[in-house]
Amino acid sequence: MAYANLLAAVMPEQVTAFRSDGKIRLRPSRVTSVSHLIGMRGWVNAQPLQSLLSRALDGGELLAAPLWHPLRAPVYHSPESVRDLSAALMLAWDSFLAEYPLPEDDWYRIEIGKAVALFRHAAERCDGVVSILQPPYDAERASRVQIPLETM
Repeated sequence: MAYANLLAAVMPEQVTAFRSDGKIRLRPSRVTSVSHLIGMRGWVNAQPLQSLLSRALDGGELLAAPLWHPLRAPVYHSPESVRDLSAALMLAWDSFLAEYPLPEDDWYRIEIGKAVALFRHAAERCDGVVSILQPPYDAERASRVQIPLETM
C-alpha cells in the first residue's frame, strides 16, 4: 500500500519539547506531502537518488517512542543530517535531471521536487525534518496513528 508521506521542517527545540511532553504540537515552518513510493526501490531506480530519497523519507531517528504506524513510526532528521542530506539530494536530483530531462508535469518530477524543496528549505533555516506517514484507511489502525503537527 502506498501512503502519503508528510515532511515537515521543524525547529529542533520543538522536537526536544515534544519528546518531553507528547501533548505539545509541532509548529513546522513548512509542510509538504509526497508519495512514499518515491523512496521505495523499484519506483525510482537511479542511484544515488533512490537511496537518498529512501533515507530522506524513512531514515533518521525515532521521533518519539509512543508514536506508532503499521509501516513505520514517525522519524526525525536533525539539522546537521538535513544539511548533509539536502546537499546530496540536490546534487543527485540535478544530475538525474541533466541525464533524464522530465517534463514539468511528470509525476516523479513533481513528487521528488517537493521532497528536495522541503529539505532545502529546512537546511536554509537550520530546521530538522519530521517524516510522518498518513494513517491507514481502516478505522481501527488509523485511530492509533498520531500526527503531532499543529497545521494538521
